[in-house]
Order: sequence, then structure tokens, then C-alpha cells
Amino acid sequence: MTRVLVVEDDPQLVRALKINLQARKFEVAEAPDGRSALRPAVRKPPVRRRADRATAVRSLAVPVI
Repeated sequence: MTRVLVVEDDPQLVRALKINLQARKFEVAEAPDGRSALRPAVRKPPVRRRADRATAVRSLAVPVI
């Protein structure tokens, strides 16, 4: 199972992402900020199994309305 670390301070967005990712068979860890994200990232570091897969970092900037 592929692991994903969601780093987001909005609990509703984390919940939505987690539900969708788990439905697609991802193992999801979550952290509210970058500092907290270091713990699970160190505890279970990314594993590269195939040369054509890479660790992805994606930042979603959603404007406050």
C-alpha cells in the first residue's frame, strides 16, 4: 500500500483528502503543520520501489474568501 503524508491545518480539508485517498487504497498519515510532519516522515520514510516512481510534494494554496 502506498503511503501519503497530508500536511494541512484545515481539519475539513484533511478529512476530505483522507477519505478520497483511502478510497483509492492509500495509507494516509496527517500532520497540521510542517514541524509536526517531520515525526511521521522520519518514523516511516518514503520508500522507492521502482525507478519510475518518485516522491511527490504538492502544495495546494487555496485563497481565503
